[in-house]
Amino acid sequence: MDRFRELTVFLRVVDTGSFSRAARDLALNPSTVSKLIGRIEERLGTRLFARSSRVVRLTADGEVFRAGALRALEALEQAEVEITSLRTPIAVKGTLRIHSLPAFARYQLAPGCPHSLLAIPIFTSSFS
Repeated sequence: MDRFRELTVFLRVVDTGSFSRAARDLALNPSTVSKLIGRIEERLGTRLFARSSRVVRLTADGEVFRAGALRALEALEQAEVEITSLRTPIAVKGTLRIHSLPAFARYQLAPGCPHSLLAIPIFTSSFS
């Protein structure tokens, strides 16, 4: 399983306070969630949760890992927002009014305006 998925499962366990509730929320088997958390703990060499029959709570190391997981997911989300905003065209709408002498507008301004810009239905222009 990838690290992103691991962080998502870990944070869901933290939020719900329960392995079984986290599994239910994520449509996973509870044993899958338990094994996943166990693999993270084994890789880190520490316990992230203090488990009892009724309560699952974070250890001190778990708190540190939780803070890092939140920062990592926030950074990923921010990167996605930046990329999608670069790909999303800026919406231009409104009216462009240019006041000039009619001869200047006809021979100088109009030829310089791209026809595709003037053809956009949400953009209107007027020369007066």
